[in-house]
Amino acid sequence: RRELNMTKQSKIEAAANMAGYDADDAVVTHETFADFDASAKSHWVDGCYNEVRGEEYPIREYSRVQMQKGQPRRSFTLVDCGDFRVIFGGN
Repeated sequence: RRELNMTKQSKIEAAANMAGYDADDAVVTHETFADFDASAKSHWVDGCYNEVRGEEYPIREYSRVQMQKGQPRRSFTLVDCGDFRVIFGGN
């Protein structure tokens, strides 16, 4: 693992590199994996994820997730950077 004092931007860039996305496409959230699990149980229904072993951070790849009733289902990648999470995708 890299130094613990990495800047937020350098963590985002590392997460983007691991997940295969551009850092400019990152959305930062403070919701935890447990928060995403609770949301999935309450209303995502079809949504599921694959846990991926990232080089530095845990990664989850979600598919067919419906954020709100009536919205189309989307897929996205969530990377846990420790003190925050980064979302990529959403297509």
